[in-house]
Amino acid sequence: MPKRGEGSMHRRGMRLSARIGAVSLAVVTACSVAPLASAAQHGGSHRDISARTAEISRSSEQDRVRAAAVLGIEAGPSLLVLSDKDFVFELWRHAQDRPEVRESAERAFSGSAQDCVNWIQRGIFEAKERDDRNAEAARLAREAKQRAAAAVGIVATPELLIQSDQGFVFEIWRQAKGPKVRAAALEAYRGTAEQQKAFIEEGIFAAHKQDVQDAIDREEQERKEKETIQEEREARLQAAAVFGKVPEEKMLNAPQATFVYYIQNLAMGDVYKHGEVLSAADKALRSGDDAVLHEFILHGFAEANQSDIEIARNWGN
Repeated sequence: MPKRGEGSMHRRGMRLSARIGAVSLAVVTACSVAPLASAAQHGGSHRDISARTAEISRSSEQDRVRAAAVLGIEAGPSLLVLSDKDFVFELWRHAQDRPEVRESAERAFSGSAQDCVNWIQRGIFEAKERDDRNAEAARLAREAKQRAAAAVGIVATPELLIQSDQGFVFEIWRQAKGPKVRAAALEAYRGTAEQQKAFIEEGIFAAHKQDVQDAIDREEQERKEKETIQEEREARLQAAAVFGKVPEEKMLNAPQATFVYYIQNLAMGDVYKHGEVLSAADKALRSGDDAVLHEFILHGFAEANQSDIEIARNWGN
């Protein structure tokens, strides 16, 4: 219970509990007649008495039955005989899970008798609507956080779901694995409340999708690199085999320029027989370009060697 009016309402409740059992319909009737009798003794006319009693409005039994029903309470005699202020206090006691109803009851109780009547007739219903809207908004917010957490593989614990939007975004940044999600979460955390809500509802999914795509692209790139390495390894074996050599493992894994120098040296052993290979190797080395060296190993050597074979065949003819 908030501090405002707390002592007053609890003292009121203690007095109320002590006297509820003694209240009867006769007392209520007597209390309602007393102002009329007093006014008559002081010479007031019937019209004056009616005007003054009209100013002292009181909620009807029907008003109270409807108000109590908001909290699921059946308004029996013990509630119907209470003053409006005491009736407000009793409903306040039962509104533990209705913050708007409870706060508005406190304001009415701290105000005038007419404030209490207005609350019974209208205020409690307006407060209930606010509570219902707030509860629905809170439910939707929890569900959005559950979906967001699940999207990136984070368990949506009760402790996580009760966080504010900013606190939730911080936890996503702290627990998420994907770099795009973490970057988007950090940006949202430093942004406005609207940006944090947008991240929870949409941004996290877009960032996660990009993280997934990046992972797929990395795997594809790694696969291609492995294939290229294996393809070049086979090409090196084939190139050395032309000279009757089997390269050592370190030569198979050596930098491309080192291997081309190796082939060039082998070709220089018989420049007449391997002139085209020697020329192609020299051209690749002079380029200083890894792509050109790679192309020579994969295809250029085989093409140059085939040219050497054809030249030798033509000489033979």
